[in-house]
Amino acid sequence: MPLPDGLTQALTQHPNATIESIELEDKDGVLYWEVELKDEQGNDIEFDVPAAHSDD
Repeated sequence: MPLPDGLTQALTQHPNATIESIELEDKDGVLYWEVELKDEQGNDIEFDVPAAHSDD
């Protein structure tokens, strides 16, 4: 899933959350975006989005 799609999905599920950070991470040779949100109550929400790539 491309990062913009992942962010759209996350913000749809948590409409009043704010993006705190986005970092490109490598876990066992697989790249992914680690995204951290903060909701209205101050709770941290973290999720990973696989980094999209193309072999073209």
